[in-house]
Amino acid sequence: MLGGLLLRLRWLGEPMRWDEAATFQKYASESIGTITTLYDRPNNQILYSLLTHFSLDVFGQAVWVVRLVAFAAGVAIVPVSYLAARRLFDPVAGLWAAALTATFAPLVDYSVNGRGYTLGALFMLLALWLGARLVERDSLRDWVGLVLCCVLAVYAVPTMAIGVAIVALWMVLADRRVILKLAAALAAAGLLSLLLYSAALGQSGWDAVTPLAREWGTVTGLSGDVFENWNRAAPHPLDWLVAAGFVASLFVDRRLAIASLVVLVGVIAFGPIAPFVRSWLFVLPLYLIQTSAGLAWATRRFGAVAPAVAAVVLAIALVGTGLRSTDVPPVTDNDIVALLKKYTPPHEHVLVDRYAAAPTHYYYYERYGDPGLETTAIRSGDRARGHIVVVVPRGTSPTATVYKAGGIAGGPARRLDRREWIDIYDVPLLEHAEPRRIQG
Repeated sequence: MLGGLLLRLRWLGEPMRWDEAATFQKYASESIGTITTLYDRPNNQILYSLLTHFSLDVFGQAVWVVRLVAFAAGVAIVPVSYLAARRLFDPVAGLWAAALTATFAPLVDYSVNGRGYTLGALFMLLALWLGARLVERDSLRDWVGLVLCCVLAVYAVPTMAIGVAIVALWMVLADRRVILKLAAALAAAGLLSLLLYSAALGQSGWDAVTPLAREWGTVTGLSGDVFENWNRAAPHPLDWLVAAGFVASLFVDRRLAIASLVVLVGVIAFGPIAPFVRSWLFVLPLYLIQTSAGLAWATRRFGAVAPAVAAVVLAIALVGTGLRSTDVPPVTDNDIVALLKKYTPPHEHVLVDRYAAAPTHYYYYERYGDPGLETTAIRSGDRARGHIVVVVPRGTSPTATVYKAGGIAGGPARRLDRREWIDIYDVPLLEHAEPRRIQG
């Protein structure tokens, strides 16, 4: 848990990303009434927005405060995964689950990304742990806890309903005698979730994202992207060893894997398929918990040493890899407003690439004020001056950005500054040339 905490602290202050900045500006910074009733975009993961709203009131608007709820939930996933794997399998499996959830890259990434994904996954894992307790012994307190965890998971991220279904099916596979009480608990959780979402139902945010086409190629492509993202920082052959642990776990206890497979196949066959890699983050801790059973079986004689060594290796690899290969890396700089003022003379425009512009608008302008210089299109005045300052994410062509904005570079761009995630250029402009229209 300490290792997971330190890894997440390493990147807690990275520049804001697009979606988390929009969540901050459009929802978390608004009133409680607005947060709970406005769902014009899926960025409003309501429970996360509410908790962040209270955090902002208490601690201010620093980058780490916007991410505080995701950070706390991401750290808490580590001991809860231990509890769940220990209950489902044995104590050594619990140690493996803790080691893997502490160090696998996506769980670290989204612990320092101000969205509700780690929060939803945390409540789903708590529901799994409580479900395992209920399979062993009936308890009214645990049933109430299970209902609340299911509701809070779904209120954090609606797609957590898939995770809740996996937990429920695992409970049925573990002990069919729980079916009636489980059905009552799920009905109560469903009604409470509908009540919480009642003011937001029917709004445009529910249809804002086009589901993935239900085709073999697109589904397998998404699955490959998800699995590749899971293992992006795991050094070879450790990624293969973890996968082998999953295969071995199927000979130890396959019920969690079966429950996950059945529910996911059902979603693919009948439900809307979320097209983003991040939407399936909650499956990763389930995969790691299942894997822990196989790794525990293979390393039982070494006790805690094997998961500790694996955690150290994974942590070192993650520190080396960083956030650059994450599915949503930062695309701006925490000093962006000061940089714009430094490199752009008064009354001259600065062209900011659209990916870097969104967090600039949604977060940094909200905190430090709008310099009033930004443009999204090259204008006649810019051409007359003969140049423009351009801000682009690292690796993006400034001249291509100028072209897309309606201008043509009159020569090579001169780099003014290079930061970890962005470059700032001065680009000469042709004054009278009319840009060609981009087809398609």
